Amino acid sequence: MFLGGLAAALLVVVRSIDVVFALFVLAWVAWTHPRRLPWFLPAPLLLGLLLVGYNLYFFGSVAGGQDQLERHHGFLHGVGGPCRAT
Repeated sequence: MFLGGLAAALLVVVRSIDVVFALFVLAWVAWTHPRRLPWFLPAPLLLGLLLVGYNLYFFGSVAGGQDQLERHHGFLHGVGGPCRAT
């Protein structure tokens, strides 16, 4: 279970949008293996705190540098916003 929690945590650390998938994994573990949940949680909690701390320290935002990248998306791609399919 610990390795599963570590994998879910690393999924989010590497690509923050994957928090959706990690939450589904967490919900599944809590539903099907509630007694093993304490073995699953340490890595996500520790890495989550480290990620938020890093993002706040270096970027001043919980989302980290992703916010700064999205601000330039329209300019770099010649569109009006982050998601505009025309």
